[in-house]
Amino acid sequence: MLVLVRLYPKGGLSNFCNVFETEKRNLFWDDVKPLYALRMEGKRYVSILLDVKKFEAVENVFLKDMMAMTSVSHTRTIPIMSPIYFPLPDGHPENMERFLVALRIQPDKYKSVRDDVANTKTDGNAFINYVSYSFGDDDIIVSLLAKNRETARDRKSVVEGKRVEPGGR
Repeated sequence: MLVLVRLYPKGGLSNFCNVFETEKRNLFWDDVKPLYALRMEGKRYVSILLDVKKFEAVENVFLKDMMAMTSVSHTRTIPIMSPIYFPLPDGHPENMERFLVALRIQPDKYKSVRDDVANTKTDGNAFINYVSYSFGDDDIIVSLLAKNRETARDRKSVVEGKRVEPGGR
């Protein structure tokens, strides 16, 4: 199961990221494998995507073994369900960055919007890495790989245009 954990620091985000960087070795357990961590522009949290074999193992990581948790005011744990992964095509640009697009949509449109996003064509500069249901603060999460922020914003506009109801819920 994929689980997205959002950590909201008590103090500054940059300070927390430095503490987290020294503690990241404690994320590895038999039943938990971190896939990536990222900060989203304008958000006051760090997101960590975990591949979890037993959900109870998350407790070991975050409650028992990470000293960085003393710097966290609160967390959100969001299951990532039914992800669709897309391989990068041969000859893709090197040194791409990861960006997340979070969509909030009407419940009766979940499947159709996810399917529309999954069928979005790439332009060679930005690629959809995966799309999944999240049912946390957002309904669908789209992972984009792009060569820069501007390219990601352009692709984000295309993905957000897949929403059936403008403005989400």
